[in-house]
Amino acid sequence: MKGLQCIILFISLFLFFNQLQAADNFHYGDEPHTGFGLAVGAGSLGLSGDINIGLNHYFSFSAVLNTLDYTPDYKADDIRYKGELDWRSQMLILNFYPFGGGFHLSFGATHNDNNYYAHAVATDGDFNSPNLFIGGPILSSEVGGLESHVSFPDYAPYAGIGWGGNSYDNGHFGINFQMGVLYQSSAKVGELKPTDMAKFNSQSATRKAEITADLDRLHKDLRHKADQFPFYPVVSLQLNYYI
Repeated sequence: MKGLQCIILFISLFLFFNQLQAADNFHYGDEPHTGFGLAVGAGSLGLSGDINIGLNHYFSFSAVLNTLDYTPDYKADDIRYKGELDWRSQMLILNFYPFGGGFHLSFGATHNDNNYYAHAVATDGDFNSPNLFIGGPILSSEVGGLESHVSFPDYAPYAGIGWGGNSYDNGHFGINFQMGVLYQSSAKVGELKPTDMAKFNSQSATRKAEITADLDRLHKDLRHKADQFPFYPVVSLQLNYYI
């Protein structure tokens, strides 16, 4: 059912953009132009800067830089993680304008430097109390807190659709809308470990073994949650200037 819904959505978007390109204001005929454009924007990958080179009326090439800093909370196995999202990516994209207008298909590769730093907090977020549960029977007085690092493969393919001007066609200002998916594959989830090793090492050997077993279980759950999202949705809106 979900597959059918995705097909219907894609066809609807295709028809929508096809109608828009019929009244495309970005195609300016045969006036002199350099085929070079600059763009700034924002989207799900963060703030972006774009250099666009128009090859002809049907193809253009884009180099894009994205950056995003964000601090979202995340919950796994009843543990609340306070995150630090450090999103950095560089994209090389080939855009194909099948009708010579605004509608285009985009395909490219991404150098993926996206990272997520997870810090587990106690149940009420207050580490000043020594007997707050962090996960299962683990207490903040025993480990301080918990932390892990989530990263992704260095390179990821991208595919999308959009509507906006080709810098090969003359003009000055324009708007470009893009939506697609970035295939990040499986996330790399680092070891879940205590933030205060002195507290952890002060525990008895038996208690340290119990905590380690609990950390292994929690790490597997965190890794399972991260692996559920191999596709990252990309949506962006940019303001272009064509030289």
